[in-house]
Amino acid sequence: MKSKENQENNENQENKPHYTIRNWVGLILGPVLFALVYFLIPENVLPHEQKVVLGVTLLVATFWVTEPVPMAATSVLPLVLFPAFHGVDIDTVAPAYGSSVIFMYGGGFVIALVIQKWNLHRRIALNIIKMIGTKSNRMILGILIATAGISMFVSNAATALMMLPVAIALIDEVKDKEILKGQNFDFFSKGI
Repeated sequence: MKSKENQENNENQENKPHYTIRNWVGLILGPVLFALVYFLIPENVLPHEQKVVLGVTLLVATFWVTEPVPMAATSVLPLVLFPAFHGVDIDTVAPAYGSSVIFMYGGGFVIALVIQKWNLHRRIALNIIKMIGTKSNRMILGILIATAGISMFVSNAATALMMLPVAIALIDEVKDKEILKGQNFDFFSKGI
């Protein structure tokens, strides 16, 4: 009974986020940079709106690099902070978040995640090896043909996102099965 409770406690501790020194530095440094820009740069050097944009940009960049909060939360900070500090109005900021390009990339990422979840990337990689052969130039040709085929029906950006897990799976299969070794494998993986 005790061991089961200990195991549950260990699992709960593993699921809790662990802040590293980098996370703590970013959590403190981001707001400090924003405050320094906002309060120390005089109005005659930078107008209020530009100070807000520069300060929020430094805050977001610091949070992206150090990751003290999830990326999704960091990415919406400008949407909240620009209007809150009267730097840019919401009517100017919000359309950038609803751009069709953003949704296109988001759709590509979703398709790539689905391909990975159902191991379709591995199946595609194995079928490329099976149909084309194990020569490096033929496997690269197989990836090119598959990419061109998908690109006829899907945007180039979405195709690149979809083919990335396939290419990585192909490299992993070649490495695991020791089809190519040494410098040949290095050239192949760079080519893919």
